[in-house]
Amino acid sequence: MPKVSFVCPVYDGDTYLAETIESLRNQTLKEIEIIVIDDCSPDFTPDLMDWYRKTDERIRYHRFEQNQGVCKARNFGNEMAKAEIICVTDQDDLSMPERALISYKYLTNRPEIDCITSSYLECNVY
Repeated sequence: MPKVSFVCPVYDGDTYLAETIESLRNQTLKEIEIIVIDDCSPDFTPDLMDWYRKTDERIRYHRFEQNQGVCKARNFGNEMAKAEIICVTDQDDLSMPERALISYKYLTNRPEIDCITSSYLECNVY
């Protein structure tokens, strides 16, 4: 049973998706699941996800037959999540290796807290 679920909606994001998934696969907390919700991408996302699902049993994938928007995709992924703690990630985000572990420890030690956020760094902003 995963301790943390990462939910990642994707649309036309195969350019960065592999890097995002690798940053999640390399978490120090190994009891995670990675849920990718494909919002009917016109790119190679289905092929990429087919390969990833064969290489890592923690990865789950669902593809919408019609584009429904990022909110529906994220909420669908949240419903699929098995863990009590859900980490939001986007198709072009990179997560530090300790993200799941820090989030898990913090939230399990503070049951009165429902949501946390953190700082981030934007790259390639012009």
